[in-house]
Parts: sequence; C-alpha cells; structure tokens
Amino acid sequence: MEIAYLAGLFDGEGCISIQQSKNVKGIFNYCLKLIVHMNCKEIIDILQETFGGSVYIRKDKSYAWECTGTEADETLKLIVPYLIEKKKQAELGIDYSEIFGYGHRIKRTKTDRELQALYHLKMQMLKRKE
Repeated sequence: MEIAYLAGLFDGEGCISIQQSKNVKGIFNYCLKLIVHMNCKEIIDILQETFGGSVYIRKDKSYAWECTGTEADETLKLIVPYLIEKKKQAELGIDYSEIFGYGHRIKRTKTDRELQALYHLKMQMLKRKE
C-alpha cells in the first residue's frame, strides 16, 4: 500500500505522543509513541506489516496498532512529507528522537528529564490546537 495513503489515514485517525510514565523510584520516563485504532482490522494489519509495531484488541472490541522508539521515529520520517494536520507533531516527535534516542533504560540527567518533560508538554499543546 502507498505510504501517502497510510500517511493520510494516520493524519485523520492516528495519534502521536511523547508518553510519560513514572518508574518505581518516582522518576518520570518518556517515550515517543504512535497509535491508530479503528474497527477495520485489515488496515491495522497493513500498518503493522508496513511499519512494524504491534496490534491488539481494545476493550471496545476495536483494533489498535501502536509503535514506539525506533519504529515510531522511522514511521514518522516516512509519513511526515504527506501529513497536514499532524505535521508539526510529527516534526516534534522526530526532533525528540534525534535528541534523546530510543532507549527507556538510558540513564538521564535531571536536565535531560526536564527537557523531555518540556517536549511532552509541547506535544500536548500541539494536540490542543487540532
């Protein structure tokens, strides 16, 4: 399937986030994450075949595709030329990956974590403008 078509689908149905989670020590960790959920399993499967990631069934019986880390970064780099609505979010996600890489277990300085938190907030602000 054409990348442009999948990019258009993602522009309308997808979500880009810099997900925040707290570890057992109470320290926040951040991760670039892409997700699409819909009732059409065929499209979800095509997303997984094309970009990697994982597929699961949600509580509401719809299907979801998601990817994180390297796969999320590589996916954004492929689809960003075709995005309209989520272009700024995608560019921010790519920028985040270039600065912080993909590893959850990389030891971060306090300054790194503060900058990651700012990226997280900026992504949330961009979503509110949609």
